[in-house]
Amino acid sequence: MLKRVLIVAAFSLVVAACGEMGVLDGAGDLSDEFIYGGLSTTTTTTTPIVVANGEVILASSEKATWVNDSLPDQASGAIQTVIAQTWRRGDGERFVQASRAEIVIALPGISFPVAVPEGVQWVTSQLVFDVASGTLDADVSAAFGLWADQPYSSDEGRRGVLRVGSAAGTTLVEGEIRPESRTEGFVMSWVAGDYRYELFCPTPITEAACTAVAESAAPLAAQLP
Repeated sequence: MLKRVLIVAAFSLVVAACGEMGVLDGAGDLSDEFIYGGLSTTTTTTTPIVVANGEVILASSEKATWVNDSLPDQASGAIQTVIAQTWRRGDGERFVQASRAEIVIALPGISFPVAVPEGVQWVTSQLVFDVASGTLDADVSAAFGLWADQPYSSDEGRRGVLRVGSAAGTTLVEGEIRPESRTEGFVMSWVAGDYRYELFCPTPITEAACTAVAESAAPLAAQLP
């Protein structure tokens, strides 16, 4: 599929699904720790264009604003330290808003698409916990929301949800993207390294566009500002 997609970039791209986990399951929901107006944000000027069948369908995820990159009191240090500090910040919530830097430490080797559906202007990011133990949930450990409108202002503004969990026990084969058509859109599932990824793309995003987003996944650590 990727061979049929032409990528034209004004600058270089950063180099570097819901069959088993469900569709949304709270991913991208608002937590008590998220206050949109109180955060400064991170943006860049990288603006690649992705064209399929003559139609512009994707833009760079670097152009989007990562709304949690400037959360106050971000956790740092060893993996377990970051997980524990983020859990405490969430005050017992399952989905806790977290910056890219925190997620990269908590989930070493995690990837994120460098291309997103056209119109995406904001990305929200969360670590997801087992509330009984205060540790990361193995099934869904991180969630990302892709938004064309101000995050959480309406479901219509959501252009995608990416959920990441442990690859242990999955039937997916690494290197293969499994598409699934749903009434409300498409789901792309794949495995890379230790993680299982499920990308939900709501209608009217096309299957070609959703597939291209999934195929663009690259190490998130290489995408940090």
